[in-house]
Amino acid sequence: MELYSDAMNAVQHFVGTASMFGYGLEINLWSYKIMPTVKVEDITMYYEFHGEKNANSLVIIPGLGTDLTVYKEIINQLSEEFKVLAFDNRGSGRTDKPDIIYTIEMMANDTAKLIRAVGVNRGNILGISLGGRIALGSLL
Repeated sequence: MELYSDAMNAVQHFVGTASMFGYGLEINLWSYKIMPTVKVEDITMYYEFHGEKNANSLVIIPGLGTDLTVYKEIINQLSEEFKVLAFDNRGSGRTDKPDIIYTIEMMANDTAKLIRAVGVNRGNILGISLGGRIALGSLL
């Protein structure tokens, strides 16, 4: 947090949200919450980690039209045993929403690249609804 305090002070007088490109973080000036993001292909994806750092990884892929906040209770329960990576798919939540047609293959590619970008090397995948089809798409 100390690293970003000067930048936060510099933009404090603006209303809204300031993005710090290059660090993969977005600072919300209303709450001063640092939000982790990563650039994947043509979009910036929002993600969160929950649970113990050294636990086995579990990636949760959300369903159509939902963001990770819908799965808050599931994430909380699973994070007691796993290091959970939860994220917002292309077109939902805090991930970018380009005005194009989305395909399963595109979303599977987003997921695979996000997993690699945040350093998850091994783990389990839990796909919910459309997230299940995205998970299958990443295997095929």
